[in-house]
Amino acid sequence: MQNNRYIGRIVTVPGREDYAFIGISTVSLEKDGGYQDLGTADIFIHQDECSVELIVGTKVGFNVIPDLNRGEGFFRATGAIQHVEELELMPEGKPMEGFNALMPFGSSNGNLIVAATPAQNKMKDVDPEVVKTVLANQPASGVPRDSSVPPNVTDLLKEFLLFLFPAMEQFGSHFRIDANEEELQIQMNEAQVLHTDMGMLDQLVLLEEEFKKFLSFRKALMLMVQENLVRRDTIIPIEYLPDFFTAVPVWYLWADEAGVRDSDNAQISDDPQVHKSTDYFCDLFPNQNWADMFQMFNRRFRTLKMYKGDLIPPAVMRRMKEASQHFDYVVIMTPYHDVVGRDWQDAVWMRSIDPYVVGFKKGIPYFFILARFSDSGTFPLFAELIGDTVEFLRTNKSKLNGFNSTQNPYWHTAGGSHGSYRSGHGLGNHLKAVAQNALKAFDQGILFDWLRGKVTDEELNN
Repeated sequence: MQNNRYIGRIVTVPGREDYAFIGISTVSLEKDGGYQDLGTADIFIHQDECSVELIVGTKVGFNVIPDLNRGEGFFRATGAIQHVEELELMPEGKPMEGFNALMPFGSSNGNLIVAATPAQNKMKDVDPEVVKTVLANQPASGVPRDSSVPPNVTDLLKEFLLFLFPAMEQFGSHFRIDANEEELQIQMNEAQVLHTDMGMLDQLVLLEEEFKKFLSFRKALMLMVQENLVRRDTIIPIEYLPDFFTAVPVWYLWADEAGVRDSDNAQISDDPQVHKSTDYFCDLFPNQNWADMFQMFNRRFRTLKMYKGDLIPPAVMRRMKEASQHFDYVVIMTPYHDVVGRDWQDAVWMRSIDPYVVGFKKGIPYFFILARFSDSGTFPLFAELIGDTVEFLRTNKSKLNGFNSTQNPYWHTAGGSHGSYRSGHGLGNHLKAVAQNALKAFDQGILFDWLRGKVTDEELNN
C-alpha cells in the first residue's frame, strides 16, 4: 500500500495551518483512477509532507502510511505534491474539475499572440524582436485566447462552487448561483447550536468563516453572470498573475476612506510603510523575486483617487462600483510605467494604453477580469504590453538607485510581513540586481517561472 500513489482533495484545514485532511470520498488511485479501500476516515496531511500550501480545494498526489497517532484504520499522507491535470474541453454532461474545464492547460495551441483591435490603434510600437522573445516565455500559456461564453454556464458555475467549497455540500447547499439558501441556513443554524453545546467554539468560528466566504463568493459570481463576464478567458488561476502583472504592473486599488488616507500618506512619506494590500499580493507567491518586483512598481499604495489615464467608459465605472461590494480587491492594472514615482528617480517613459479592471477574493485561487477599457477582450496587445515592461526595465534599471535614499526602508519580505529591508548594500542596489535577473530570465524564456518561484536565482545563473 505504501508504494501506491493516490489523488485526493483537501477538504478541511483546522485552526492551525500546519495540517489538514484529505477527504476520503475524493481519493482514488493515481494510475488508473480506480477506487482503493483506505477505510472511511479522512486522511491526515501535515504541511511538512506537502510541497504546496494547505488550502481547501487543492488537489494533491500522495502516498499513505498508517497514522499511528489516530490508531488502526487511519492513514496519513506522505510526499504530497499538487496534482495538475492536462484537461481538454469537456463535452456536456461529463464531470469537470472546477474552472479548468473552461481554461484547460495547453489549450492555446501555441497561438499566444492576439492582434490589436481598432480601439487599440494608438498603442505605441514595440520592437517585434522583443515581442518574439515574449512569446518564447509563453505568457499565460494555459489560458485560451478565446473570449466566447461557454455553454451551460449555470452548470459550470455549480461545479466551480462545489470544487472550491466541497464542505458546503454537506450543509444542504444546491450550489446554484441563484439558489434560495433557506435549507442551508437551517443546517447552519443547527450546526451553530451543536458546536456551541459541545463547547467547540474555535471550530465554529472556522465553520462560520467558510459559510460567509461561500455566500460572498457566490454573490461575486452572480455579478460575473449578470455582466456576461463568465468567458473562457476571464476567470484565471492565480498561477498566471505574474504574467498579467508584467503586462500591466502599475496598480490602482479601490479603497475606503481609511485606505485613501493611507495612500495619501504613502505618497508624501520618505519611507512609506507596507500596506496590507501589498502584503496580500506579495504573499500570493512567497518568494522574494516576486515580492521585490511587485513593490518595485507598487511601493506606494495607490487608490483610484490617484488614477489619471485612459478615459474610463461609463459601463466600466458602473461595474467597478458594483464589484467593490463583492470583491476584496478591485484593481485597475495599468501599463503606466511613467508613474512609478520618485523611487525610480522620476523615470520617464512613453506610456502604453488600455488598462484592465481585475477582481480578487481572499482565499480563492483565481482572479477575475472584470473589464478592459477597450472592451476588446483579455489578450489583444498582451504580448506587446509585456514587451514594453521589459524594455522599460532594460532602459531604466539604473534609476532604481532612488530606492537607496532611505536606510532600512519598510519592505515586504517573503516569509515575513512588512519589516525593514536591511542590507549594507542599499535597497536600490539590490533591486538593480533583481531587475538584471528578471531580464536574464526573460532572455532565457523563463521569466514567469522565475517570478512564480519555480526557478531560483541559483538555477538562473548556473
